Amino acid sequence: MPDPPAPVSCPLCACDPAQTHFFSYQQKKHYFSCNICDLVFVHPAYHVTSVAERQRYETHNNDHLDERYRAFLMPVVDVLAASVPKSDHVRGLDYGCGPGPTLSLMLKEKGYPMVDDYDPYFRPSPWIDSMNAVHSSDATGENSSLCSSSLSPPASDDPAGSTSQTEVVSTAAPSTSEHPLPYDFITCTETAEHFCYPSRDWDKLTNPLLLSRHGTLVVMTQMLYTDAQFEGWWYLRDCTHVSFYRPNTFKWIATHYQLDMSFPDDLKNIVKF
Repeated sequence: MPDPPAPVSCPLCACDPAQTHFFSYQQKKHYFSCNICDLVFVHPAYHVTSVAERQRYETHNNDHLDERYRAFLMPVVDVLAASVPKSDHVRGLDYGCGPGPTLSLMLKEKGYPMVDDYDPYFRPSPWIDSMNAVHSSDATGENSSLCSSSLSPPASDDPAGSTSQTEVVSTAAPSTSEHPLPYDFITCTETAEHFCYPSRDWDKLTNPLLLSRHGTLVVMTQMLYTDAQFEGWWYLRDCTHVSFYRPNTFKWIATHYQLDMSFPDDLKNIVKF
């Protein structure tokens, strides 16, 4: 194993580099862990370029008619439906929808007709992108925020599989000039693990300009429950997976942003705020 690079500040809590430490060497990459928020993250030296990132997503498109993919996403729909009353006036956003928006269509079928899609590559929104400049900054000095879009796991591990994209009509999030009201709910499925600078995206997801103060946020990502799980974990095989959350990481997020948080029963990859 090559010598690990020097520790860097945590991309979520922005702690001093002295509070992060080398954690593991997997897939020819060095991973670090934060002593403050418990995030595990790949060293930024291994981040892929935006061109390579987009190319990766374009090869893993999901068909909105694929029943296995819909079954994979259905727990998010169920968790949301148990928390948010159905109404023609309830507004939602799927944050990181990827090239083949599906969850927003499922939510519309479930009784939530006003659901927008956002993805920095495939459904961009200057209004959402601009929030980074006014709501927060981090130690990286970078100007981009979400450095990726959603991508489902490899077909051999993901119940949803990976299929060719079927063209669908979806609604993109509003542009800057429209200044819409905050959303009543936001979903973020298989996206948080792609956040190169997660503090920025969590700042946006919890920004009262984007999510109503009484709104609901449902996040799906594979969680790291034990250190032993990391060894040979299939989630590391995707070069665009760079941030990995322990349950304590989500507890830190809830405390930091002053949110209520729960882990829905028997769902080990979903958290609700």
